[in-house]
Amino acid sequence: MQNDLEEILAGCLQKDRKAQHLLFNRFARWGLTICRRYVNIEEKAQEALQDGFLRIFTKLDTFDPQRGELKAWMSRIFVNCALTTTKKEAFNNSFSALADLNVEPVSEEVFYSFDGEELLKFLKPMPVGYKTVFNMYIMDGYSHKEIGQHLNISEITSRSQLRKAKIWIKDNVSLDALKSRLES
Repeated sequence: MQNDLEEILAGCLQKDRKAQHLLFNRFARWGLTICRRYVNIEEKAQEALQDGFLRIFTKLDTFDPQRGELKAWMSRIFVNCALTTTKKEAFNNSFSALADLNVEPVSEEVFYSFDGEELLKFLKPMPVGYKTVFNMYIMDGYSHKEIGQHLNISEITSRSQLRKAKIWIKDNVSLDALKSRLES
C-alpha cells in the first residue's frame, strides 16, 4: 500500500493526470470531511476541497516526508483552504459577543463517540467563530497561538471562542437534542 502511494506521489510530481486522479480518489472523502467541519455550505466545502487539491498538486514538491506524514501535511492544506473560504463569507464579522457566563465548559470526550458525519450534523448550527476555533483546537490540534495567527485574532480571543464553543455544546447537549439533530 505504501509503495502504491509512493508511485502515485511520484506520478503527481510528474504532473501525471492519472496519478493525480488516483490521489484525489484516495483522499477526497477524508479531505471533504475536514472542509465540512469549517464550511457549512456543501458547495463551498467542495470548493475548499478542490482548492486544497490544487494546492497539493502544485506544492507537492515542497512536501518532506522526513518532517511529517503526508496526511498531516494535506490536512493543514485543507484546513487553510476551508478557512480561506470561510473568510470569504465574512468570517471576521461572525464572532459573536456573548455576555460572560459563569458556566464550566463541557468535556470533549463525549464527542469522540460520534463518527465524523454525526459530529458534523451536531455542530452545524454552532456559530462559525466558535466552530472554527473548536475545530482547529480540538479536532486539528492547533495551539491558541497558531489559531490566532491563522485567523488574525489574539490568543485570548481564541481561548474565549473555545470556551464559548464548549458552553454552546453544553447548552445544546441533551438526548433529545442529539436525537433530533442526528435524525434531521
